[in-house]
Amino acid sequence: MSEISAMKLGLRILNISTGVIFIALALVVLIDDNLATRIALTILGASLFLLGGTRIVVGIYLKEEEKLVRIIKIVFGSILIPISLVIMIYQQIATELLVILFASALVGNGILRIIVVLIEKPLPEWYKILSSIVGLLTIIIGIIAAIFTQYGVYTLVFLLSIIFILNGIVRIMYAYVKR
Repeated sequence: MSEISAMKLGLRILNISTGVIFIALALVVLIDDNLATRIALTILGASLFLLGGTRIVVGIYLKEEEKLVRIIKIVFGSILIPISLVIMIYQQIATELLVILFASALVGNGILRIIVVLIEKPLPEWYKILSSIVGLLTIIIGIIAAIFTQYGVYTLVFLLSIIFILNGIVRIMYAYVKR
């Protein structure tokens, strides 16, 4: 197996495993309604950390992507990691502020998803449409979660979990369309 083939296989495995982890962690948050909000945010913060790390790794190692796409992924991944650390470590911050911070990061991810799909060339049309829809839903739900904190943190954590499930599915599909 050539070095390039091994790298592509490694990136596919990374994208699939990241997507599965996003879905699994979000399902834990959704299924266990006794889960404390701060624990739920910590779990989702860990997913956000993983998303940032994956964005950086893919940006560095997926050499055939356009340079602009790679730079955007690396920069945005580098922004997500400190945000996720704040969410996971500084639990004394008001929960509403943590949700706003989290939702803002997801809005950015939704915007990034749409930009990348528009710039990246070798993607099937059906994937571009699906990824754009998930990006748009991520933006909309992120904005709703950030603005309407009075609806209860659990409701907002529920919405954010749904977004992670959708993004996990798209990440798994990305591994299959990006050969």
